[in-house]
Amino acid sequence: MVSIISNDSYQTLVAPTVSEVEALESPIKTISEISPGLTCFAADSGSCHGLIDFGSEDSSPLPVVDSDGSSHEFIDSGCDSSPRSTGAEAVKLDEQPTNVKCVESNHQLIDSEFSELDQHGLLWEEGILGFEPLWSVEPKIEDIKKTVQSLGPSSTVEVEFLAQGGFNKVYNVTVDGKAFIMRVSLPVDPHFKVLSEVATMDWVREVTQLPIPTVMNFQSSRENCIGFEWMFMTKMPGRPFNDVWLSLSFDAKSSLVRQLASSSAALFRRQFRGIGNIYGGPSSTLDSASSSKLPHIRNPIKATAIARMDDLGLEGSYDLPSNDEFQNSWLTLDRIVSMQFFWHLRLRQRVSRGPFHSGKDWIAARLAIIGNEYQSILDRLQVGNLTEDEQDGKDDAEQTLRIVELLIDLLPRFFPPDHDHEEPEPSAVFHDDINNNNLLVNDDGELTGVLDWEFVSAVPLWKACDYPFFLQGPSVPSKPDPDRYPCKRDGTLSKLYHDHLWGYEATCLRSTFIDEMKKLDARWVEVFDKSQHLRDLDTAVQNCDNSLWWRFINAWIQDIISEKDKIQSLQDRHHQNQFRPL
Repeated sequence: MVSIISNDSYQTLVAPTVSEVEALESPIKTISEISPGLTCFAADSGSCHGLIDFGSEDSSPLPVVDSDGSSHEFIDSGCDSSPRSTGAEAVKLDEQPTNVKCVESNHQLIDSEFSELDQHGLLWEEGILGFEPLWSVEPKIEDIKKTVQSLGPSSTVEVEFLAQGGFNKVYNVTVDGKAFIMRVSLPVDPHFKVLSEVATMDWVREVTQLPIPTVMNFQSSRENCIGFEWMFMTKMPGRPFNDVWLSLSFDAKSSLVRQLASSSAALFRRQFRGIGNIYGGPSSTLDSASSSKLPHIRNPIKATAIARMDDLGLEGSYDLPSNDEFQNSWLTLDRIVSMQFFWHLRLRQRVSRGPFHSGKDWIAARLAIIGNEYQSILDRLQVGNLTEDEQDGKDDAEQTLRIVELLIDLLPRFFPPDHDHEEPEPSAVFHDDINNNNLLVNDDGELTGVLDWEFVSAVPLWKACDYPFFLQGPSVPSKPDPDRYPCKRDGTLSKLYHDHLWGYEATCLRSTFIDEMKKLDARWVEVFDKSQHLRDLDTAVQNCDNSLWWRFINAWIQDIISEKDKIQSLQDRHHQNQFRPL
């Protein structure tokens, strides 16, 4: 396993399989072109030595060796060459071209942009299910109160801890009797996480009818009284859908689903080009205290292009709204903010973080970052006697890398060369974590709030055209019979019954959602119907390092390799395992 980089986007990827390398007839030869400008080179030893980008299209990328025949690759640190021996034959050091940009193949490379990351207060602790973020410093209630008081004149400010999520602590704030929320964030992706979330919420509020919080003020730097990034926003009324769904009528649930379908159609019509997160927006002017500290945004795409549907090979095109109806000239599409890109030490890897030209590039970058991480683990565990836990870690890393290799090999099947986009691929903003807890409703089941807009990106249309997350799950065609389920000690029905009941209702509500989408925008349904294989690929990439998914992913991959006539979707394989009817 090795790393290679792209000529055009400078992204790290994982090399082809050993079998491809062994098929070489010459000592140094191109063995794989995963996408245009993205090539891997290997020697006759079967080891791949990476791609060197010489900064021009007509320059030939080559590995280099010194006079004793030892091969080297170079770390890009302002073109200050720092050789690392790899022991293969190639051109000599004195033949090295200028302005070389290279990447080291031991997967330990640290991007200089992130080498000085300020992630004060964040710890990663390894547990049974992997690394989890922890707070090494607790925000102080008094500091939050002082911060709120500094935002404007007020007679009374009360602050009370409300809840803690994966990356945030949430506080109820009352200012002169009015309710607000203060959300303090761990610096998992400093600056970018908060900046993008604020812009996304501003934009979604403008183009949909969804009730979402209004950001009153925010800080995307820790250089403030609280010592962390924060967002101060309006508090949405209502209760989590999870708390009340049993008491709601099915008509109320259907109405809720139709409202979510309406927002999906609205977001589908307001398309971007490229894959990444959106930045900018009216609220960004509020962050004046930290604006001078923001990192440079390198390759933004002005987010004014709205894709035509004929770019997708579908009939028809959108009538673009006039400037009076809608404009997003204040937006840019830039680097992605995603858990798969920052988890644990991943933020320090030198890989492309977008904006991505295509879904193929986005998938490839995700595989690269996973491959780099687990190759680093494997390298560390190759030497010496291993404990039982270390051997388990080694086995897990090897299995993950095998799946990563297989998925890379399959990319041309999912993204044929004739489907490459000359312009950035059309995309749409998609909230992929609308669950039973961040949907707020009133006692009648009417939607009162949609929360948690962090990590919401503009993704390929084949990803964006999907059910809301809370509706996804196994197909349960018949309503469960309560008489067949055990009761709890208090006489109420068990959680298993309620899980199966929700499975049945969600199955029915998926039909409601699709029926509504057919009325609102049949083109959304057309993309949805033709894209299950790509959503399965996305699912495989998302879960390729999750041992609970390995047998499903491996079976799905083997069906693709063997070219079965009818291949069960990966999502269905997993969903069927979750549901066992009584």
